[in-house]
Amino acid sequence: GWGWTSPVQLLCTGDGVYSGNVNFQNNGGADNNFRFFTVEGDWGSGRNYPYYEDEGFTFSGNLANAADDDNNFAFTGTTGSYFLNFDTVSKTITIE
Repeated sequence: GWGWTSPVQLLCTGDGVYSGNVNFQNNGGADNNFRFFTVEGDWGSGRNYPYYEDEGFTFSGNLANAADDDNNFAFTGTTGSYFLNFDTVSKTITIE
């Protein structure tokens, strides 16, 4: 869900690498959408799909541009628990 009462925080697990287990759902529609924030509690720090695309990141095949009002990420895989790896050095965002 969207809100600061239940954010998923990714831990730093290496030099420029942030990762953790995340529950994703694919129910169709906006419930699949998310974005990354650099400052907890600051809606203005949100970074969407085009931001990372413009920075040269590549993404897992189960991530797409939601093409919603905010161009969030859309999770397109099967609902479940996944390991998200966000690597700022190799510029990859993967979900396994």
